[in-house]
Amino acid sequence: MAAPMRGYDGAVYVGTDKVLRVLEFSYQRSADADWSKHKQAAATVKAGGHVTGSGTITCEWDPANTTGQGALTSGAAVTLNLYPEPSGLAGIPAAGNVVLSGAAVISSKGINSPQTGFDRKTFSFEGVLTQSTVGS
Repeated sequence: MAAPMRGYDGAVYVGTDKVLRVLEFSYQRSADADWSKHKQAAATVKAGGHVTGSGTITCEWDPANTTGQGALTSGAAVTLNLYPEPSGLAGIPAAGNVVLSGAAVISSKGINSPQTGFDRKTFSFEGVLTQSTVGS
């Protein structure tokens, strides 16, 4: 049995540029279900509905991370690579690890400035990401 994934070891990239100081990310993929009724009033579902995806990325704000956090501006079309598994040496995702990747549009960006701790940025995105493994 595989060990559970630990999000604190994950990583986010915009193309090949690392987004620094990521605290967490989430991703939801869904499909519309085409429900139809049979004569016996039993419901069935047909596969092949419209697939959508969306998610969020939360970081400690790092103004110097211009190619990572700086690329995540509202309305920007980007290539996202989300790595939920631990990174290898120097933060480079290890071969065989899971990656969720694909085209996305940054739909919003927010800033949270708490009384204690670091300022945080939250980026929301929309796009269908595909799961594969690093090096495949």
